[in-house]
Amino acid sequence: MKTADIDLALGEISAGQWGMLTATQARARGINRSNLAHREGDGRLERLAHGVYRQGGSPSRPLDDLRAAWLSTNPAKLAHERTADPDVIVGSAAGALVHRIGGIDPLPYRLITRDRRQTQRQEIAYSQRPVGREDVTVRDGLPVTTVERTIADLLRDYGDISLVADAIRDATRMDRELDEGRLAHLLAPLAQRYGHPEGRGDTLLDQLLSVAERDAASRALEALQNPVLAASITQMLVNQQAAMHDALKPIMETMIKSMPTMTIPPALIEAMKNTMPVLPILPPGIMNLPSLNLTMPSVLSAQLQASATQVIRAAGVDDAIQRILEPTRQMIAAANPAWLKAVQAEAQKDAAAAQAITEMAIPAKLEAEDEPQE
Repeated sequence: MKTADIDLALGEISAGQWGMLTATQARARGINRSNLAHREGDGRLERLAHGVYRQGGSPSRPLDDLRAAWLSTNPAKLAHERTADPDVIVGSAAGALVHRIGGIDPLPYRLITRDRRQTQRQEIAYSQRPVGREDVTVRDGLPVTTVERTIADLLRDYGDISLVADAIRDATRMDRELDEGRLAHLLAPLAQRYGHPEGRGDTLLDQLLSVAERDAASRALEALQNPVLAASITQMLVNQQAAMHDALKPIMETMIKSMPTMTIPPALIEAMKNTMPVLPILPPGIMNLPSLNLTMPSVLSAQLQASATQVIRAAGVDDAIQRILEPTRQMIAAANPAWLKAVQAEAQKDAAAAQAITEMAIPAKLEAEDEPQE
């Protein structure tokens, strides 16, 4: 073959294989090893693995060594011919390398096969194990176990909870969904090994998520510590507090007007009046007025809370205040669901975080103390 024809053929072979080719693929196009050796000598080809070369002008990429190892496992077929029905699948720590999760050394590269294989090569370790089609994907041109199957295989092959938790932490922080149901199913055969009831992959997954600090509570805390989300929620609450202010104002005015015969320190009355105009801009939170059986956003100052509670308890007028507040209960009840709905909407990208935020910041349960509890 002419030099130009050889270079053209090599370029066609390597075009769909990350700039790589195998000696077997070249031979099928009439190119012998001496042609390859000559081009390796002058820098037009670079040897990556046994019988695998990369075009000299092709850029080096992080997965090139793994790709070369995979190509060498079936050197006659082109890469695209092997991904549709893969005979060799990248898995375990090598799979984690492809998915960019965890920090386990991927060498030797764990390659999963249908039949039993052996090799003398130090960079490859074959494993014969069943892998369902639903547990295989193609990433960066390589057939690889899914993130869920990769995590399960990491636990099976390495047995280190903390190392696997690192992989889970990386997987849940990336822009993709972790199928926890599938992962729990894949972890089920390993449950007893880690002290869980037989087949309880879900509880083993809970343990891994907890170690990884990716359980619902940890995700909620992380979400609330995110400056962007925190600023968004704060602004949302400030907007909602305007409506809450309108609902709370009649309560305080009614309390003051309904207790004309009580001896109330003038400073307390002044504190109540002075607090009302600044309600919308006070920091959000949760506060309880015990004798009112009422939970509301913490828009009252600490001074007002302490003083009001002292007056109520000293006067012994809990029942009377309950009756006074009754006309305004529906008003607050109408405002609170909107507040809760807005909080949930802010965290809708993370259902677990939304649930945890809801549990930590659930608004008023406006029920009288004497109402039966379910």
